[in-house]
Amino acid sequence: MSNQQLQRPKRSWLAGAAFALALFAGGFFSGGAFSLHAIHSRMNEYIHHPEKCPERMARHLKRSLGLNDQETLQVQSILQTHQKNIMAMFDQVRPGLDREFEATQTEVGAVLTPAQAAKWDKHFARLRVRWTPPMLQRSK
Repeated sequence: MSNQQLQRPKRSWLAGAAFALALFAGGFFSGGAFSLHAIHSRMNEYIHHPEKCPERMARHLKRSLGLNDQETLQVQSILQTHQKNIMAMFDQVRPGLDREFEATQTEVGAVLTPAQAAKWDKHFARLRVRWTPPMLQRSK
């Protein structure tokens, strides 16, 4: 066998670099998508379960500020008291919000065809749940 037969064909470095770049980009985008999903899920959890917020905030402050157990309980109690006050404010604002949502739905529906209006009503119902989390829906 001659030397020429034993030599491997030269590979292009460009193919390897393209593969590495594609692998990096795939990891980057999938990691970003996972992070966005995690943030979105956490925010929805806080919005739709506000009763859990004082306890979670107190736990976070315990870790970040180095609170002892007594301080943590005091902070949690303060947060719960103010959350109740804030919820009472939402209850006062709720009738005005309901009127605005109903006016929005009615006015947009008035310019649509019946088929479009039916889709709009379904779409708006989903949006309204997102715009008015349970903390605002409880006085309905």
